[in-house]
Amino acid sequence: MSEQITTAEELDALPVGSVVRSAADTIAARYDSQRGVVFGDDRSFPWSNLNLPATVLYRPEVTP
Repeated sequence: MSEQITTAEELDALPVGSVVRSAADTIAARYDSQRGVVFGDDRSFPWSNLNLPATVLYRPEVTP
């Protein structure tokens, strides 16, 4: 079962290094406490701008 992020608070609580797929199908990684990056683009964006709900694809603290 995939973890769903439905609130801004849950999104903000994700650790740096997390990877998510947003409601707009954007796959993004959390770069630092305020920014995210999209694969294939070297420009960062405000992490809080991701469209919710989002699906967590990877959490750095969880071992596969």
